[in-house]
Amino acid sequence: MSELEQKTSLDVLWTDEKPKKEKTHLIVYHQAEHGAATALAGRALIGSVRPIAKLYSNLMQTGSINFIPAPFWPEYRLYEVYNNNGERFFILRVPALRPVEPSLLPHANPMTWLYTYPVVRDIVLALSDCGVNRMTYLTTNLFKHHYEFEDYGDVKHGEIVQYDFVDLAEEVEKYYGDTSIEVEDDFAIAPNVWIWCDVFASFCNSPPQFSEVLLGSASPSFVDTDTADTMLNYLESNYGLGYDEMALEEFALKLTQMNKHRYVSVDDIIGGSFRGENEEGDFRP
Repeated sequence: MSELEQKTSLDVLWTDEKPKKEKTHLIVYHQAEHGAATALAGRALIGSVRPIAKLYSNLMQTGSINFIPAPFWPEYRLYEVYNNNGERFFILRVPALRPVEPSLLPHANPMTWLYTYPVVRDIVLALSDCGVNRMTYLTTNLFKHHYEFEDYGDVKHGEIVQYDFVDLAEEVEKYYGDTSIEVEDDFAIAPNVWIWCDVFASFCNSPPQFSEVLLGSASPSFVDTDTADTMLNYLESNYGLGYDEMALEEFALKLTQMNKHRYVSVDDIIGGSFRGENEEGDFRP
């Protein structure tokens, strides 16, 4: 029996009863980032698990035109998985975000905070009630290839940059396999990323153990399996969180095949508006 939970700017439709409170690690990713690294990593973490909740808000970004018989869905979806030690993880899959202008001008993206903050705040409050006290946001170094950000820090293939908004250290950690070093470079991160990390650090009532961003390499390629592998290896090494290798390979193949047939955005493929013969157009469980 589904259960509806309502916050100020958010409706949470639990597909069953709301989960019991226990210490939980939340992983957030936006599935339409260029290069599809986060989409691939998220797909591998979810595997064949069905969502435990659907999250709706009138402040979320969504397209106005839909398609049948494979409509896209506007809501965020929440999944529940466990690591090798039986510890619970929530995976939050974000289908779309407000467009962001890659600019350092002070008045760029004036509406991003207005539309993002209320949704993130209510999600954090709702999931804190379930025991979420750790958060990781998966993203890539999105702005590095834009001329205004060329002097900011670089993340090469195989590297991960980590920064915790609870600890607020003066330097970031850069990982390459099992090796890590502190670097003094500044890295530009997208509005949705830092808003999530900042709001979680402030509003998680457990209290928060950490609220980190994991920043992978931004590739100009359409399907970046290398960065997805790097993210997944980091999560497995540091948190014991395994992943579905077959789901990763199948989804990467699907993205690659579709890109060969025509130009199509990641949003089209993952959102369900592009369909191959006898395919649903999305891996939606």
